[in-house]
Amino acid sequence: MKTRNSKNLKLAKPIAAGLLAALMCGGLPRAQAQVFGGFGGATTLAGAANVAGATTLAGATAVAGASTMVYGSVLAAGSVMAAGSVVNGSTLASATTLAEATTVTGLTTCGAGSTLAANSIVAAGTSLASGTMLAAGTAFATGTVLAAGSVIAAGRFVNGAFIATTTTLASATTVSAFTMLAGGCSLAAGTAFAAGTTFAVGTSFAGAVVAGGGGGVVVTGTTLAAGSVVGAGSIIAVGSAGVGGCAPIGAAITLAAATTITGGATLVTGSSLAAGTVLAAGTALVAGTTFVGAAQVAGVTTCGGTTMCAVGSTLAAGTIIAAGSIVNGSMFTTATTLTSATSCWGGATLAAGSTLAAGGALAAGTMCLP
Repeated sequence: MKTRNSKNLKLAKPIAAGLLAALMCGGLPRAQAQVFGGFGGATTLAGAANVAGATTLAGATAVAGASTMVYGSVLAAGSVMAAGSVVNGSTLASATTLAEATTVTGLTTCGAGSTLAANSIVAAGTSLASGTMLAAGTAFATGTVLAAGSVIAAGRFVNGAFIATTTTLASATTVSAFTMLAGGCSLAAGTAFAAGTTFAVGTSFAGAVVAGGGGGVVVTGTTLAAGSVVGAGSIIAVGSAGVGGCAPIGAAITLAAATTITGGATLVTGSSLAAGTVLAAGTALVAGTTFVGAAQVAGVTTCGGTTMCAVGSTLAAGTIIAAGSIVNGSMFTTATTLTSATSCWGGATLAAGSTLAAGGALAAGTMCLP
């Protein structure tokens, strides 16, 4: 009798587990479904991940590398800013604890060793670097996209389905139902966290390559063609050349007015392009370029790396979509030229070699991946 009961119990375990998963999925309204970080360790970002909507920190979050906060982010009272950090354009000479919540309205960089207090808010457009650790218990809102190449450890759940063996996602997966991630999982570059996401206590930012004040970050080798307009408020980093016809500059400058490039310009790491920037024909975007403010495409612009066009971007007629690109969820197996303007209502991932035609627009959060 005991043996039979033992067998029945063993058979009942997977059935009970399945029923539990079904009940959990059924109990979560679709409009409010969230991803839970789960238990047993942190989920690691294997590549840069974009924040598609405002996210909240549930507990103190350590900053392991210099991280620049996007316009609209909120540093909660009690946050500790390491010496050398920049808060709304002001550099701190010594470590400072914020006495009240501070909203980011200008360039703000949290130096390595800073700690963001609970209830701080990371604004849309922020890029979390590879190596960022998301603590167990992190909850991601419906609409979060787990990029292709992400590794889901055995024993986790994705959209209600139990993952029996460690699995690598072959295509991007949008969260719409119960999903539980934890230790052993890694999220690939291109992952996007939807608005309403909450990072659990113990989350650690490895660093972020973004800029505050409504601008974007450009890296060494990014070329703005003659005729491009650099928006007012843009920051031009040391070593950049061609802005206003000048030779490589010896000190960073902030533009007080929109500046038209007359002979071509090369911007280096640390430069930031404010909203209102216009990309002229011949512009080349290299891997690592990020736009946090909207930019207009006034002429043919080349994508030197895989480019994630944020929701709200527009691909003009004449844009060439390289093979392997995904637009609004549809995969392109061969290079295709768009015959009409296409709105990226579901976002777009353009493979390297794609070219953006004149008349298009890049929404805030667009980034060219390394």
